[in-house]
Amino acid sequence: MQGSLRTRLWITVVATATLCLAALAGGGPSAAAAPAAKPGIITSAGQSSDAVMVNVLANTQLKLGLDFDPLVQAESLAGYRTLVVVVGASAKGLGAAGINEEQEMARVTALLEQAKAQDAFVLLMHVGGTARRGPSSNPLIEAVAAYADAMIVVRSGNEDGFFTQLAQEYGIPLTEVERIVDAREPLSRLFGA
Repeated sequence: MQGSLRTRLWITVVATATLCLAALAGGGPSAAAAPAAKPGIITSAGQSSDAVMVNVLANTQLKLGLDFDPLVQAESLAGYRTLVVVVGASAKGLGAAGINEEQEMARVTALLEQAKAQDAFVLLMHVGGTARRGPSSNPLIEAVAAYADAMIVVRSGNEDGFFTQLAQEYGIPLTEVERIVDAREPLSRLFGA
């Protein structure tokens, strides 16, 4: 009887340890609790066409059902549980939106403050590569990284280790992908889709 009890206890300990290790590895019961929740909204930080591409990826291909507003204001964020910020500045895009870099930074900062206030999950995405880096984009990237809960970045945009450094500084999980199309899997995983 004593041996049988010891065996059952040992099996229970091993099973519990296995479940814990599976959860830490991304499997098991806790994997069902995705960090990004709906409703969610995709916006731009810099008004580049990259946000449109992420919208197509998330909604047309993955069918995540996220809202899309490249110019969403902080007061319109109420009720959203996830904010996807696609970072990359475009002088042409800013001009078409009728705003300058300072106005865009003010909008994005207010949006991030509101997301923090309502405990929304913030995902930074940078899919434009080296073309969307530089003196216009980098300050926006740094501003969003300070609030981000996760980052998905096309590898060519991180050749200088800029995103790696921000991820380490703020303790943010960083996922690098080769091309924007490769962002499907990590994006889907974040939303538990």
